[in-house]
Amino acid sequence: VRLQAAYYLSLLNDRRAEAGIAKVRSASARKRLAGARVTEIDTVWTVGPFDDLAAGFATIHPPQRGPVDLGAIFQTVSRQLRWERYQQDPYFNFLERFGPANGTSRYLYFRIHSSRRQQILFLPGSDDGLQVWCNGKRVYDIDAVRAALPMQDDIYLTLQAGSNDVLLRV
Repeated sequence: VRLQAAYYLSLLNDRRAEAGIAKVRSASARKRLAGARVTEIDTVWTVGPFDDLAAGFATIHPPQRGPVDLGAIFQTVSRQLRWERYQQDPYFNFLERFGPANGTSRYLYFRIHSSRRQQILFLPGSDDGLQVWCNGKRVYDIDAVRAALPMQDDIYLTLQAGSNDVLLRV
C-alpha cells in the first residue's frame, strides 16, 4: 500500500513529496533484496600490496585515483605491481594466497552488468577495513580492526543499466 501511495503521489510532481517518495521506494526495494537469492562473485582482478605507512586508509594509492586500468603497472619502493586475475576457492583468502600483509592495502576489481537501473545488496567481508567504490563513487568505508567473516557488511549498490565497475580496498 505504501508503494502504491508513493506512486500516486509521484504523479502530482510535487517537489515537497519527492524525498518521501524516494525513501518509500528505497525501503521497498531493500525489503525485496533481503529475501533475494545470493549470487557469488567468483572472479576478481586484484593488485597489491600497497604500503599504507602510518596513515592507514588516509593513504591514497593509484588504483583509487581514477578509472581502473587492468593493464596498469604500479611502481612501489620495492617492486612493480600488476593487476592479476583471482578466483575464489571457496572464498578470497588473501593471507593464504599472498601471505601476511599487515599495514598494507590490496585492491579488488570486478564488473557487474545490469539490464536496468536497480539496487543490489552487496555482502562482502574483510579482515580489517574495507572501502567500496561503485562507478567511481565511494559508497562504503569502514576502518576497523576485525577478523573476516562471510557477509559481514550490508552495502546497497545502485547499478546503472549496462556495465558497472566495483572497486574494493581491503
